[in-house]
Amino acid sequence: MSPVGQFGSGIQKYSRIVAVAMCLMPVCIAVAEEREDRAEEFRPVEVQIEEKAKAFTLPEFKEAVPGAYRIGNTEITVELHTENIRFKATTGNIERVQWVSETDEFGRFVYNEDKKRFERLTHSVKIVMEDYDKLKDLIEETEAKSGKAFPELGFAIVNLPKKVHPLKFSKKVETRDDVKSSTIEVETPRQIPH
Repeated sequence: MSPVGQFGSGIQKYSRIVAVAMCLMPVCIAVAEEREDRAEEFRPVEVQIEEKAKAFTLPEFKEAVPGAYRIGNTEITVELHTENIRFKATTGNIERVQWVSETDEFGRFVYNEDKKRFERLTHSVKIVMEDYDKLKDLIEETEAKSGKAFPELGFAIVNLPKKVHPLKFSKKVETRDDVKSSTIEVETPRQIPH
């Protein structure tokens, strides 16, 4: 092939690459804009997890946006990896890391600033009621799956389907006249070295 022919062939290849890039550019811009919009929506909510302990909610896998966020006295860094999210919390000189897998569809976490650790939300909510005989009505009238009252201890435990976010459920039931208060339940997740 003559140098002119090779040059023409190179221009055709370059033209194709430019055409593909031009087609992909709107998609890349849309993804970047969507992430920026979601970043503005990342508003950690302070939640009551025990009688005197509070924590900050973290986004679920599908809602996570990479970046660094200030929550109270803690900086939370969100990093997206192939099929995982890495949350890193830095409070003073203490660092904690929590990995969340894409396959953990309902992996919901909070960061407990007092204990300086990540905790997983369970699928249950602790509820204090005026009358525990009304627990059955609460279960039938809400998205709850089941529940058990412990009147002698002064609370009931309500179990939720995985698709129901415990925080949203907690806020919702607190508007009921028969509920005095509700607390989301947490557990210490499995620790993975980082």
